[in-house]
Parts: sequence; C-alpha cells; structure tokens
Amino acid sequence: VPRLLTVDNKRMRLLTSKQCLEQFKRNPKEFLRRVVTVDETWIHHYTPETKQQSKQWISPGESAPKKAK
Repeated sequence: VPRLLTVDNKRMRLLTSKQCLEQFKRNPKEFLRRVVTVDETWIHHYTPETKQQSKQWISPGESAPKKAK
C-alpha cells in the first residue's frame, strides 16, 4: 500500500474496498478462498544499494517527490 495517496488513489481504494465487501457478502467462503495476502517486503524486486541508484528523474521546474515515512 502506498504511503502517500493522491485523491484518485483514495477514490480507487474506496471503490475497490466496496466491491470486495459486496463480493464477500454474496459468498464469504468463495471470496476468502480467492484472497491472496503478501507481506509488502516480498514485493521489492530491486533494492538500490547506493543513494545514486535511488535517485529519481524530475522535469525542470518540477518539485522533488514527497518521501513517505
């Protein structure tokens, strides 16, 4: 789950949550059978080793991205 959510991210998260809740209400056993959970640390497929490797490109005049805490 991203730490910094935009308004669109929040809206999509709400919509998805409502859809999941409706599916769960219709058939709880089937819904739970299909759920896959993952520890977020498993998702990382690249971990930069240096500060240089973790830099991000931005356009001229664009502010730096916010850092999640």
